[in-house]
Amino acid sequence: PAGAGRADQLCARVGAPVLVALGAAAGLAQFYATQLYVDYVHAEYARERWETENYLAGEQLEMVELYQARGLSAADAQRVVGIISKDTDTFVNIMMVEELGLPWPIAAAPLPDGANTMLAFWGGALAPLLPFVAAHHAAVVAALPAAA
Repeated sequence: PAGAGRADQLCARVGAPVLVALGAAAGLAQFYATQLYVDYVHAEYARERWETENYLAGEQLEMVELYQARGLSAADAQRVVGIISKDTDTFVNIMMVEELGLPWPIAAAPLPDGANTMLAFWGGALAPLLPFVAAHHAAVVAALPAAA
C-alpha cells in the first residue's frame, strides 16, 4: 500500500529515541527508588543502634515481648534476649530482621538495579519495534543503486 514505507520509517525513527528515553527514565527511577530504600534501612539501623547503646533495657523488653508473642515463655524469651544482647552488633542485626522486618546487612545495589531495569525495558520494548526497523532497513537497502 502507498505510504506504508513512511509509517515504517516513522515508527523506526520516532520509536527508537522514545524507547531509549523511556528506558533511561525507568532505569533512573529504579536507581533512585533503590537508593532511597538503602538510605532508609541504614537510617533505621542507626536508630536501632543508638537506642540499644542508650536504652538497652527498653530494646531488650521489646525483643522479649516479640519472642513471647511468637510463642516463647517469658523465661525463655528473657534468656534468648540476654544472650543475643551481650554483643551490640549481633543484637542490632537481629532486631533489624526480627523487629523491623528489614534485611541486614542490606544487599540492594542501586546502580545494578537501575541498569537491569533499563536493559529489561529496552529489551521488552524493542520487540514490537523490530518489524518496523526491519521494514525500514529493507526499504533503505532496496533503494540503494545496484552494484555494477
